[in-house]
Amino acid sequence: MTFDKILDDKRLWAVKYDGEKANCFDQLFSTWYDMNWLRSFFQENLADLSSYFHITDVYEAVMETIDEAKRLECDDGYNSGCESGPSVQTSRKQPILGDDAW
Repeated sequence: MTFDKILDDKRLWAVKYDGEKANCFDQLFSTWYDMNWLRSFFQENLADLSSYFHITDVYEAVMETIDEAKRLECDDGYNSGCESGPSVQTSRKQPILGDDAW
């Protein structure tokens, strides 16, 4: 196991497990940008989604998750937005659209 520096000021690090290509931080953002994974997740957890967040539209939940992931990448408290790109570096660059995307 190693630790990858995420922010230059050394306040955020991510674990990278032996044998894995990406650290946990990159894996998390990759998941948050994978529309097929999100759709499956929200379909399987629709009861929780509707009772806690009052969202019954899976597509809406997917798009909100992607939007929130973008905001997290762009506004980490050390950067004033995304004028120069995300302030943290992830291996993902845009949402993943599968063959069966909406």
